[in-house]
Amino acid sequence: MGQPTNTTLQLLQKQLYANARAIYSTRGGGANGHLSLVMPAADYLARAGQAFVIPIHPGDAPVHAAAATAAQITETNRQFTHDLNEFTLFTTVTEELEKQILIAVESRYLSMLEDPDFGFADITARDMLTHLKAEYGQITNEEIESNREKLSAAWSPDDPIEDLWLRIQESQRYAAA
Repeated sequence: MGQPTNTTLQLLQKQLYANARAIYSTRGGGANGHLSLVMPAADYLARAGQAFVIPIHPGDAPVHAAAATAAQITETNRQFTHDLNEFTLFTTVTEELEKQILIAVESRYLSMLEDPDFGFADITARDMLTHLKAEYGQITNEEIESNREKLSAAWSPDDPIEDLWLRIQESQRYAAA
């Protein structure tokens, strides 16, 4: 990919958001999947209306009450399995989103986050994306000029009108940024 730019980082963010949302979770209101793993916390809260509470590992085995009935033991086992599956899914999604970034971006652009012993194991996808946007996400003069040229390009009535709308939307995104 080379050095990240505002344009490439916007695409990476869009892909990360889509992938995180695609993996269902009841947490954070249930409508945004695991989006909280990559979206800034304040933005996620504004979107979801409630925080995404990170699941915790339920322990090695279910703990049953001393005089638990068969039904209570069954329910405790079911809840334990549910909690373990939810924790495992969360961990897997976390790792896969981090891998997506590490595949898309050359490690030199993330090297200041890397631990000498553990690499990126303790760095979240959200932290990686935040770092990349802060360090490399500024819109350059070249991107502004390229955007201006795209907007100024001639449009023919033979071309789909949607092409023109897309160029206008992209120019609006640059203007907002």
